[in-house]
Amino acid sequence: MFILQKPMVSPFMLRYLEETQAPVLHNAFIERYADKYKLNLLDDEAFREQVTPDTRIYINSEDCIEWIYTNLADMPIAKTIRQLKDKAEMRRKLKSLFPDYYFEEYGREELLGLDENKLPYPCVLKPSIGFFSCDVFMLESPEDFISAKQQIRDAIERGEKDTTVVSREKYLIEEMIKGTEYAVDMYFDAAGEPVILSIMEHRFSSPTDVRDRLYITSPATREKIGPRMTDFFRKANQKLDIRNLCMHVECREQNGQIIPIEFNSGRLCGLGNADLTYYAYGINPFECFLKDIHPDEEIYKAHAGHDYSFVQIEFDKDHTPFERFDMPAFLSHFSKVLDVRTEADGLPVYVIAFIDTTKETEDEMRFGLMCEPEDFLK
Repeated sequence: MFILQKPMVSPFMLRYLEETQAPVLHNAFIERYADKYKLNLLDDEAFREQVTPDTRIYINSEDCIEWIYTNLADMPIAKTIRQLKDKAEMRRKLKSLFPDYYFEEYGREELLGLDENKLPYPCVLKPSIGFFSCDVFMLESPEDFISAKQQIRDAIERGEKDTTVVSREKYLIEEMIKGTEYAVDMYFDAAGEPVILSIMEHRFSSPTDVRDRLYITSPATREKIGPRMTDFFRKANQKLDIRNLCMHVECREQNGQIIPIEFNSGRLCGLGNADLTYYAYGINPFECFLKDIHPDEEIYKAHAGHDYSFVQIEFDKDHTPFERFDMPAFLSHFSKVLDVRTEADGLPVYVIAFIDTTKETEDEMRFGLMCEPEDFLK
């Protein structure tokens, strides 16, 4: 079953929904696709009637969470999303796995009055309940903390409201996790066993870069870190007790240890990035989750020597209209493009390209990471 909301639903997912006639919650957002795709739409009541504690539900964005909290409050999916949406609660649940990991939670007023000289720099400040990079600050010095507190005050003065997915009532300060960052698309099956569908390395252009510009999946990465990822998720689920639910988990490998940054429950990677698993390996991640498919490792190994990337070019600072973005010029830098998505698909960015590279063409990934939107504006 699917609950779908803005900003977009990928064409790949829509074709899958049309082919399988999987139930989809009928709402105002999904109507924009109803003319082009024949979807099995259910109203609120009909959808709720089909949900049991073991029903597998896929959501595509954080905007689906409020409906779940309101309509499925007593179901495991709501309880798990609420549990993991609170990053401080997640840290408390997993504390025994990371006994030396520093974190503290503060109420908003307590945080704003906190002495900037008392923090263990470098560290990270973020809302306990947050999304994307909203109010996330990398603090290297007391001056950074002073600036962050002022930005929080400014947001409050502007009247920015709390939502189901972002709240400024409580904040988390935690140690800065170093090392390679990974994004993992996976699910816990009926027995609570983790099934890892894709491991993507999230690369950055600099230590201060926080963009979702480049994700790379490859058989080499899976072979190198996959066993440790599986071991971590098994141990984590002894504390979390999750079943029949998919996850997009962001984590880092620090000194050989997998440390989670956040769990995004009920969904895989957003903005259509989950489709990279299909373009890379021919594995449909949504079907795997819904039908309890455990992909054979040989499928991944058959693509040895390849890196498959998701390259996202965000809007420039002036939000120049999409029509001025030179798409042919951008795509000319890649030798093998698997698919392209644009603002026309509902994306809040200029373009997302799925590319295939080998050792001979690996510079193309670096180009995708380092180029700027202004390079392609006509």
